[in-house]
Amino acid sequence: MIKAKQDEGERLQRDWKYKKDQFDVDYEKRLTEVVAPVSADIGKGLDQYAAQHGLTLILDISKLLPALLTVNPAMDITQAFIADYNRTHP
Repeated sequence: MIKAKQDEGERLQRDWKYKKDQFDVDYEKRLTEVVAPVSADIGKGLDQYAAQHGLTLILDISKLLPALLTVNPAMDITQAFIADYNRTHP
């Protein structure tokens, strides 16, 4: 009786791990399908914005975390880029 319960517990753990792993794969695939085109479009928009404003380097701080950066707040182009992107991509 105890051995059967242990076996069942191990089977349930294997099933759960398999389902979780499959979910993770499916999630990453779907995320890539949905987000990749949007990211590519925003990337093109950033390239155009940088060229129009003479910028040679744009850092996405969210991709650099936990990096420590000290930046002059006047250098933050986030709001200006968003406004420009929304104007050109209604």
